[in-house]
Amino acid sequence: MMPQPNPLGGSVNPKSGPSHEQQLSLRVLNAETGVGIPSVDVELYQNERRVATARSDEEGRAAFAPVNPGVYQVVQTSYPQRMTGISAKPIVKVGENGSLHLGSEPVNEVRMLNFYLRR
Repeated sequence: MMPQPNPLGGSVNPKSGPSHEQQLSLRVLNAETGVGIPSVDVELYQNERRVATARSDEEGRAAFAPVNPGVYQVVQTSYPQRMTGISAKPIVKVGENGSLHLGSEPVNEVRMLNFYLRR
């Protein structure tokens, strides 16, 4: 199947069968200021296979939709100038009811923190 456009600038692979699809929201942030960072590329993986891509908007927000309930890994693939992203690639569980969990902690969105490179 061919990827379909994502309304937030990425693409998702269509799923077949009954739909229990949810949205996985994320925000790319400057760790020091808390300000969102635009135009950062992120990818969503399930079972080591890329299932979606997205790019953050002017407020640093992006979303993967639709996603089926399950366990996913979020990977930031581009970085703002003079910054680096967190080394961790968060593992996120999307529940049947649309809930998001990082480990055992419920969250509303996944936050990708970026830090200034120091000399």
